[in-house]
Amino acid sequence: MQEVDKRSNRVTIRLTDAERSTLRGNAEKLRLDESEYVRKMLGKGEIKQIVIPKVNQDTLQELVKLQIELNRQGINFNQLVKLLHSQQQVAPEIVSGVAALATVHKQTQVIVTTCHSQLIKLHDREN
Repeated sequence: MQEVDKRSNRVTIRLTDAERSTLRGNAEKLRLDESEYVRKMLGKGEIKQIVIPKVNQDTLQELVKLQIELNRQGINFNQLVKLLHSQQQVAPEIVSGVAALATVHKQTQVIVTTCHSQLIKLHDREN
C-alpha cells in the first residue's frame, strides 16, 4: 500500500472580494471545497464539470407513469401474439413486424427502467 503524501505546506494568498466570490462559486458548482478546487486546478489546469440536473418528484412520477404504460402495452402485445398463434395462417410480413415490435418494446422498457433507477440514485444522493 502506498503511503499518502501529507500536505505540510501552506500557501496564503490575498484575493479581492470578487476573486474570492469567483473561487467560492466555482468550487461550489463542482461540489468541492476551495482547497480541493485549487489543488485540482493546479494539477490539470481545468476541471470538466458534468452537469447533472436536479431530480424532482415530477420527473420520477412521469417515469413511473411511463413504466406503467409500457407494461400495459406489453400485456396488449402478448395478447396480440397469442391471437396470431391461434390463427392457422399468418403472413410472414406480419410475423416479422410483430417480432420487430417486440424487440423495440423490450429495448424501450430496459431504457426506461435504467433511467428510473439512475434518477432514484441521484435523488437519494441529493437528499
